[in-house]
Amino acid sequence: MLTAKTAISALLKTWILAGLGLVHAGPLQAAATVQIDSGLVRGVQGEGLRVWRGIPYAAAPTGDLRWRVPQPVANWDGELDATQNGYACPQPLGIYPPWADAAISAAGMDEDCLNLNIWAPADAREPLPVMFYIHGGNMQYGSNAMPIYNGEELSRMGVVLVVINYRLGYVPGPVRASVTA
Repeated sequence: MLTAKTAISALLKTWILAGLGLVHAGPLQAAATVQIDSGLVRGVQGEGLRVWRGIPYAAAPTGDLRWRVPQPVANWDGELDATQNGYACPQPLGIYPPWADAAISAAGMDEDCLNLNIWAPADAREPLPVMFYIHGGNMQYGSNAMPIYNGEELSRMGVVLVVINYRLGYVPGPVRASVTA
């Protein structure tokens, strides 16, 4: 049974291992394809887990959408490759530990950063609890690609973990329509 104590224990374990650079990546190789409203999404599966990374949850907040509230993501044709992290939102590097900068750099930075990662048990046969996590960083820093947000431990306990990226710091958030850029 999942309790608050076991969930906190799993998070602490992941955070400690991430800080040491020891988060297990595991050989997730088989395809895990699901249909969502926007189209087919192909992630990876293995070791009792299914993982999808970099799934867009809103249209890219660029151009005419930069100063607006997020808009629905457009449907796509074919399969979306959700085997790699999506972009992290633009932010300064060199402020936080090297392992954090390395994860953000590996994901790349771009304003098209409104994406999410999902970890789920591979063998679920019933509805499971969903944990929706918004990374820390004081609206200035962070990414769902950072190893401290790896959902393997929680998913092994029967939890579906969803971790999002969101607009940060100097990337403009929504403002009144009467304001012009």
